[in-house]
Amino acid sequence: MRLRALALTALIGLLGPAASRAQEPSTAAATPPVTVVYVRPERFTDVKGSCFGPDDRTGPILEELAVFMRETGRRFTPAGGALAITVTDVDLAGEFVVPVRFPQRCEARVYRDIYAPRIDLEFRLTDSTGRVVRADKRVLRDSNYLTRVALPPSDPLRHEKRLLLDWFESEFDSRESRDDRDARRPGVYVPEDRPAHRPARGCRTEPLAVLLLAERRG
Repeated sequence: MRLRALALTALIGLLGPAASRAQEPSTAAATPPVTVVYVRPERFTDVKGSCFGPDDRTGPILEELAVFMRETGRRFTPAGGALAITVTDVDLAGEFVVPVRFPQRCEARVYRDIYAPRIDLEFRLTDSTGRVVRADKRVLRDSNYLTRVALPPSDPLRHEKRLLLDWFESEFDSRESRDDRDARRPGVYVPEDRPAHRPARGCRTEPLAVLLLAERRG
């Protein structure tokens, strides 16, 4: 009887660590569904924090955009799938104007039509089996960014986030018809016209893709 009790105690001692490990959640870091990589960001067109060029604010600017892309991209990534985004260039909306008199501060961006936001990127979307669903290059640019409803006005990156959000919704929204996809110019993404104000009476407000489709069918 005593030998049986000792044997049972030893068995419990052997199984105990394994059983506890089975109940504990895995500590291995899971692969994030959306990854963002910047290629040679020191050569980006404009990620300046002031008119004097890249500084200690450049890193936080790029990180904030990366966080936005990761969080937004999760909404359009299939369950178990992955979206890899490689950014090759960034040109922030607006431009710094060098002050005429020094040491006048130079930390305010001037926003004009000619200073449109632009983001060059490559992307690769895969499903849960690793099959490539879509992969391509895009040049995101919006010359009409000043007429659109951007994100909160207090956000200094509101125009870039609006540009990225429009691209995500247009590129990956499964509800979008194939005709609308084919109507776009391949390789270059230009947001559809979304005026921030009520259009004048008699103006047509259909998206460009719809107008092109109507002309094609006519």
